[in-house]
Amino acid sequence: MYYAVTRDDDLVELPRLAALSRRLPTLNVETIVADPSSSHPRKGFVTDHITPDDLSLSDADVYLCGPPPMVEAVRNHMAKLGISPSNFYFEKFNPADASRTAEKVAR
Repeated sequence: MYYAVTRDDDLVELPRLAALSRRLPTLNVETIVADPSSSHPRKGFVTDHITPDDLSLSDADVYLCGPPPMVEAVRNHMAKLGISPSNFYFEKFNPADASRTAEKVAR
């Protein structure tokens, strides 16, 4: 499972996710922070980190929630890699401060 956020402060509920992954041995939680000034070990966009090996199971489902450009970027990235999950569930949302997000997408 990839848990990608914009800033370090957006990484929430990590203890609960760790507890869940202890109960579900096949669940691996990987966190990613988009902010390049973050000290987090895994930085960038989620598409910088998804590889064919991560989603090679054709019977896997993908659940994605994020702004429309991110959802489309992940969908396009998976198609480019030849990844075709059984199901692709998504929820697109616009952040409360859409102008700030528009600046980040434009870069």
